[in-house]
Amino acid sequence: MKLLTQQAGARSWTIALLDYFQKRFFRVYPLFAVTAIVLSCLSFENQHRFFRTGYRPHVFWTLPLEIGYYFVIPAFVMVALGMRRYWWLGAVPLSVWIVHEGFYTYRTSHMALAPHLHTFMAGSLGAVVFVKSDLWIKKTGFNFRWWHTFALRVSFQGLFFDWIHKDPVPASQGFGFVSVQMTTVFVIEMVRPSCISMMFEWSVVYLLHSFVIDYPPVSHQKKYFNRFFARFALILLLATASYHLIEYPSQLLAQRISCFLNDRDGNESGGGLIRFTCMERISMRKQKVPVEEK
Repeated sequence: MKLLTQQAGARSWTIALLDYFQKRFFRVYPLFAVTAIVLSCLSFENQHRFFRTGYRPHVFWTLPLEIGYYFVIPAFVMVALGMRRYWWLGAVPLSVWIVHEGFYTYRTSHMALAPHLHTFMAGSLGAVVFVKSDLWIKKTGFNFRWWHTFALRVSFQGLFFDWIHKDPVPASQGFGFVSVQMTTVFVIEMVRPSCISMMFEWSVVYLLHSFVIDYPPVSHQKKYFNRFFARFALILLLATASYHLIEYPSQLLAQRISCFLNDRDGNESGGGLIRFTCMERISMRKQKVPVEEK
């Protein structure tokens, strides 16, 4: 929005896009690289034990779709910002289109982006709804009462756990339509966070869990609850360690690169964009205030 109001030039827009893509890169790919290096150091037997080559292609086929949608997000954000307070005029027909595509579009694995586009758009629309809701909460000073939180928790539990066991949408050929339910779950969790938010932050859980599940001393446990609690504790420990050793430092590096890029843009344009784009610097200042007061 600030770039639009300031009528920023091509240099500022280029730096903003570079900043966006480098943040996306450092969010996931350092962990992928470390995992690949660790696997390359293992024996052939362990490589096929912990990394099921017969199944992984059904996971990695989504990466080209995700990367392709990265180029759609800036255009989506531009349109949402351009509509300002009338954003809901675009959100309503977009929601109808998402539901229509979810019901009547056939989609399965190893397909192009187009059949899956409504799934990605549902997530982006959920982000817009959250941003607008958060701004309204801050503007009006709305305080959640216990029954507000209780209602959100009931909605969350119903959508999340009921969806896992039974999809309320009628079954059809191809993938089921679950993007609206899951987007609602994410929005609720962002508006009123619970402990599950931390689990959503750990992208390592879905990537590294096989190192625990297929570990012979754990998988060969005869009693079910011994296997269950051992896997739960070890996956939690591995996810926590990997997050703090790899993912979090990668995000800090992305923040430093972001500040560097915005400093370069500030030197060219007189510093007009720094305080609006480099949010990490603002948060760092806020963190230093209590320490200095002590």
